[in-house]
Amino acid sequence: MVLSRLPRYNFRRLEFYFMLGGVISGLLNIILIFHVTSHSSFFNTNEPPLMAKDLPSVVDDSPTVILKKTFRNHDFYIEVYKTNDIVSGAIQTTGSWEASQVDSIADLYEEYAKEHSLELKDLTFVDIGSNVGWYSLSLAALGVQVIAFEAMQDNANIMKHALALKSNVNSGLSDRVTLFDFGLGKEKQECFVYSDMGNVGDGHVSCVAKESDVKMDDNYKVRGKTRIEKLDDVLDLTGKTVLAIKMDAEGSEVNILEGGTNTFLKSNIPVIMSEFNLESIKEKGSDPVSFMTKMRDAGYSALKYAYGSADYFNPEEMTDMNNFGSNMLTLHSFTKKNETITKQKAEDALYEKENADWMGNETDHYYRHDTEVYYEEDEATNSTSKNPTVKKYNKDKQFAIEVYAGHDIVSSAIKSSYPSWETDTVDALTKMYEEYSQKHDIPITELTFVDIGSNIGWLSLNLAAIGVNVIAFEPMKENIALFKRSLNKKLNKENRISDRITFYEHGLGVKNETCYLYSDNENVGDGHVKCVASEEEVHVPANYTLRETVPLKRLDDVIPNPESMHIVAVKMDTEGSEGNVLEGGSKLILGGSVDWILSEFVPDWLKEKGADPVAFMQKFIDAGYRVKKKDGWGYMKKNDMLNMTTFGLEFGDLQFHSPGLINEFIGQ
Repeated sequence: MVLSRLPRYNFRRLEFYFMLGGVISGLLNIILIFHVTSHSSFFNTNEPPLMAKDLPSVVDDSPTVILKKTFRNHDFYIEVYKTNDIVSGAIQTTGSWEASQVDSIADLYEEYAKEHSLELKDLTFVDIGSNVGWYSLSLAALGVQVIAFEAMQDNANIMKHALALKSNVNSGLSDRVTLFDFGLGKEKQECFVYSDMGNVGDGHVSCVAKESDVKMDDNYKVRGKTRIEKLDDVLDLTGKTVLAIKMDAEGSEVNILEGGTNTFLKSNIPVIMSEFNLESIKEKGSDPVSFMTKMRDAGYSALKYAYGSADYFNPEEMTDMNNFGSNMLTLHSFTKKNETITKQKAEDALYEKENADWMGNETDHYYRHDTEVYYEEDEATNSTSKNPTVKKYNKDKQFAIEVYAGHDIVSSAIKSSYPSWETDTVDALTKMYEEYSQKHDIPITELTFVDIGSNIGWLSLNLAAIGVNVIAFEPMKENIALFKRSLNKKLNKENRISDRITFYEHGLGVKNETCYLYSDNENVGDGHVKCVASEEEVHVPANYTLRETVPLKRLDDVIPNPESMHIVAVKMDTEGSEGNVLEGGSKLILGGSVDWILSEFVPDWLKEKGADPVAFMQKFIDAGYRVKKKDGWGYMKKNDMLNMTTFGLEFGDLQFHSPGLINEFIGQ
């Protein structure tokens, strides 16, 4: 009835539009069918169609499709299964696979290249269990060299096709990928590969005598055989800078680790990202606890979240499988962990300062954090020093410090812009000395700070800059040389900063003796002291180098009468030697005249250096000191201080407050 009221010519026009729409729709369907059957990307007009006859034995005769992708403004082409594959389905529908993990790896490579003035082509990524190549091709598109391993031949063939595509070849991507089409394990052998009918690319390896021995669910199918090699036999990292390994081997991760201990445990690779599915690992006849124990003993720490955090499991938590499920696991080397937490602390401090500024906090308004980096003439060689000098401020007081040019965490932080190295500690010490001076009506120039393990002098110079007298101890010769050059800087002399620092070029311990010192190759200033009879007993960890022998003395022998020096605070950072330092310096440290003791405390390190962490805590308790809680107001109970499970391999220092300071704090 309604249509009959419309003018005749309008109805014919409407009919024409319907017919035209049908024609257009038909043409679009024809184009789409041609696109899918030819396996050519809709966007890839330069690539010749890859026909089904060109594909070698694709699983279940499933077709594949070539997709054009962009990763951080770099185009590349990837071939994926069209159906029945989770990874391929995600790439087709959402445009990516495990985007957060891939981004975190890319961030690692881009930041490292920038920091070390390298090109991405100078860095290498290892992809174990590459599947259809999403991680490998994304990182190669970025510019990174990639070494990929894939046990399932159908996946490897698909990846080979992608590497043979003209666009990937012309862009140089294909030259950056080395693909090994075999699996990895604890020994050389031939094994079967099987996968889910609904997730064809998800290859599992079973090393049994015959196909009928393969234990798998009903919806799985044996896809063929693959050879297994030991990673350490086929991967030579000589001359390569590997920042990350990604391992996704459907439960074979422990077997791969056993065949690649040199690669995983002795190469100090910063980041190892591994699938860690407890049930899959057990199903493959392996022990997930042994995997975690080996990684922990090699100095690795597991992030509590797969990526993007600085929160780590302690050693006990790492071997408690209740903390893990089936998620991707990220492990950081000792050096990478420290860098991550340092960065996090810096970001937190900056956030807190910005918040304080926004809230109108008057106590911070005259802080300056300018950074000026330059190179001075080295008087000893009459040439420009290879080490940079950095001008910094503590509040409005400027000082100069010479730092390592590279491979040192402290130096790298100092060279960066605000907030530099342990700024929260610097600010807390500064505030304490100023308040102590005001409260007790003692000029700040009559107060003393003791810096045990002064490294290159960062805390010492900061405190001396505001007028505090400093007594510093450092045994490592390279750190000593840098600190002494800082003391000779014109700026420090003119401001009388150097005059306020008394520098002792030796370590501290239980007695006068000579000991061995070693440090991390990527954190050279981080000296560890080990007092043993021979060099063979030092047991230098992987990626560490034995540097020298150093003299140690007892603190109480060096400073026999500390009572009159107005020592407000003592800092101990000696990489596990704190127990030995305390034993030789109990009179000064625990004699009652020091209000605040800032000490590194890692129970395992104390034991390694021959001390008892429980006895260490008991001495502080007996002297009336308590540990200030890190996560809130107040102090730890005595039982908590003596319970070593309260602590772990956690970066950072403990604050011990004297009875007097406790009363002041609680009374506020």
